[in-house]
Amino acid sequence: MRSELTVVKLGGSLITNKDRPLDLNMFGIDSSVRAIARSLRSNKIGRLFLIHGGGSFGHYYARKFFLSTTRKQIPADGVSRVAASMITLHSVVLDRLVREGVPCKTVMTSEFLSSDGRSVSRNGKRILEDLFQCGFVPISFGNVSVTMNGSVIISGDQIALSLAKGQNVKRAIFAMDVDGVYNNSQMNGNVIKDLNAERFKLGKQKKFDVTGGIRTKIQVGLRLASLGTDVFYVNGTKGRRLESLLIGQDDVVSTKIHSKRI
Repeated sequence: MRSELTVVKLGGSLITNKDRPLDLNMFGIDSSVRAIARSLRSNKIGRLFLIHGGGSFGHYYARKFFLSTTRKQIPADGVSRVAASMITLHSVVLDRLVREGVPCKTVMTSEFLSSDGRSVSRNGKRILEDLFQCGFVPISFGNVSVTMNGSVIISGDQIALSLAKGQNVKRAIFAMDVDGVYNNSQMNGNVIKDLNAERFKLGKQKKFDVTGGIRTKIQVGLRLASLGTDVFYVNGTKGRRLESLLIGQDDVVSTKIHSKRI
């Protein structure tokens, strides 16, 4: 049986201030990174794959140059701005992880996913297996795929879904800047503890978000659950909650979509 994998997505709302362009949320970054480092030191977690979103970096330029999750022809300078902003953001997240002792290795989407981002390529499976066997924690991020037919954003959520199609993903944890999924767009009251298709509501969307906001995250979560993955939405600024989920505990404030594992 293939080793079970945990996927963590550090959302753009957690690592940046999404209402202000090119603005880092260092508290969110540090809280979540320390939780990840503690969970690895506990030796209670197996294979781990990290993803982060674009927040007010990649999404800001993507909106400016009309780049989205639909492939289209985009001027080269626009694509370059989006890609460069993501590298800038990634370098900060990566630096914090390495400083905390997390043995990360960056893998670009073009290295391990198909050109449309919908699946892990054959070469990608080999690359990931080599990294896991060598003790690395692979990390990737939402980025731009460019072909003769145009450019398209491959979101962090899509990366998570593609991994679940080709790997044995036991848990997918979406770390955000709120406690979970709420019943209302004002995001007040108690979070929904258990979520299914019938209960899901549309939450408030941040200003710079071209990949669908909370609606897409829940839709992706439901698809992940159908592939046998338990899905969680948790507040990454509350590091102990994220750490608990990483080491296999469920009794924390969060929203869960139960897997359809048979």
